[in-house]
Amino acid sequence: MLKTEKGLVRQSPRGLRFDYLLKTENAQGCKFYKTQCDHCNIPDIGRGTPPQENIMGLVRAIASIDVNDLRMIKQADLYCTGNVLDKDEVGNNTFEVATRLFISVFSNLSHIGVDTRPEIALTETGTERLLEIKGHHYVEPIIGYETHNDHLRTSKNGLHKTITREHMEAIFRLVRDCGLGLQVNVMLMPVPTMELREAVEEAINTITYLAKMSERFRRTEPQPVLINLHPLYVTQKMVAKWGEEILRRPLPGDAEIDEVVARCKDILPIFVGRYDEGLGIRKAYTDD
Repeated sequence: MLKTEKGLVRQSPRGLRFDYLLKTENAQGCKFYKTQCDHCNIPDIGRGTPPQENIMGLVRAIASIDVNDLRMIKQADLYCTGNVLDKDEVGNNTFEVATRLFISVFSNLSHIGVDTRPEIALTETGTERLLEIKGHHYVEPIIGYETHNDHLRTSKNGLHKTITREHMEAIFRLVRDCGLGLQVNVMLMPVPTMELREAVEEAINTITYLAKMSERFRRTEPQPVLINLHPLYVTQKMVAKWGEEILRRPLPGDAEIDEVVARCKDILPIFVGRYDEGLGIRKAYTDD
């Protein structure tokens, strides 16, 4: 794994992959953070960032990639401390420059991923932004569904996200009808109070559900949904929410990651995100 400022170059099922984290340009930060996702530290990385600073950060990150790797990158994903498809958080100029850079610099690029929420992607403006970059590249919204367990995903004692099964069905319908791809984030242990065995089975159950949805909303030329599997790491905000006991509880490590991948690799392609954004105070897996 090569870290380039806020960019990462890693191997994925599609070949070499570049991920970059923009900072939200909205001074108030992520629009969802004040009412949900109260365990998440990522919005604290940056907010109210000037557009030029955002763009120059991406330019520096790309410039630091080895020239041979530039030619090998097949997938480029745009993330944000807020929401990439929200024009208040990532302005039109920043979005256009970032996607043009991806297309012009990565000569063998085949997939462009855009991190978002169903609540934004399903709006007219969100869908329009996805379709702006559709053409010779396979454009994919990246959705943080995390777990198929509604309580773990939506309750205040869980991830406290408003993403529902109905949202996911609408997303699958959108990508089918618009000829888009799809990446879905799945957490291996959505909350740190789970047992290891429970966490493994829940991740497998979630991936199985997504495979069924992919088959149900099959496109004429199907591209399988890509699973981004993220093993849990503990942050300070998680300790504040769930208590110091989680610092002593077992966390998913390489054995649990390997089991999920082994049992699901023939269902959908899986990329394992072994990175904690520099926010983790405790984890049990090894980085790439």
